[in-house]
Amino acid sequence: MNTTTTKDFWKFDPALAQSERGKLYIENHNRKVDEIDLAQQYGDLRKLCKMITITEHSPKSKMAHKHSLSTSVMHNQFCQTRQCMGCRADGKEPVCPYCFAEAINNARPTVKYATTRNHMILTKTEIPARIWHETWVDKFRAWNEPDFRIASLGDANNTTEVKNYINLESAMWMIMFSEWSKNDAFWYRVFEEFGKPKNSIYIHSSLYLNEIDDGPEWMQKYIDYIFTVFTEEYARRHPEIVMNCCTLDNKGRQCRRDCNECYSMGNCRYRNELVRGYKKGAKKRV
Repeated sequence: MNTTTTKDFWKFDPALAQSERGKLYIENHNRKVDEIDLAQQYGDLRKLCKMITITEHSPKSKMAHKHSLSTSVMHNQFCQTRQCMGCRADGKEPVCPYCFAEAINNARPTVKYATTRNHMILTKTEIPARIWHETWVDKFRAWNEPDFRIASLGDANNTTEVKNYINLESAMWMIMFSEWSKNDAFWYRVFEEFGKPKNSIYIHSSLYLNEIDDGPEWMQKYIDYIFTVFTEEYARRHPEIVMNCCTLDNKGRQCRRDCNECYSMGNCRYRNELVRGYKKGAKKRV
């Protein structure tokens, strides 16, 4: 992401709203973009930290009773490029065209606006651990949850974003953080420079459907789990693959209620899930 991007890049056109309420949401978002831009110009890190939105997940969702922090999948050039990838010569299909985060952004514009503002802040300005602690520790304690998800609706865009996540983890040392990513290089650079926090669980996300990818050799010392997505048809033909997340028998599993192994150390290295998103242009899951 170009760090010199003007504030207008992060705004949306109110004229495109389909309702008066939608127009008000966009106008409110655009005002907040102006506030963020001004705070970045003046180096007001506390203001920026306060303007970050942390997602509280729906009680009916897979991540019920959890909180997470994400940036915009729409503004992530790596995510968008992968969503446009075609199948390989051998027929292997990338998982990104089924992007669940993209579907959520399209269905819930307020999520799209919030993650866009997060993107504007987290990819451009590093916030020290002490400011994360001052701003958010009381809320984390009030939530009284043992763990937290990094990048539930997107992926890391640059090392500045990853540094912000590491600073947050250092500030909230009492919480276990799990990070999902396909962009290992950003995490590797930051882990090499600052170390991997003890309360950090790094999960490498496989790029292709039905293909377990162990990640690059240079990242192995930091990878705790491998997350791979499978189609239902493939999973039924390969019962030797243990589906431990959204299984054939229970497609409505929830992390904390039914498993939560990705949020603690020492469990099965391979985390396997049935595809949950819809492919662009498709009416049903595969």
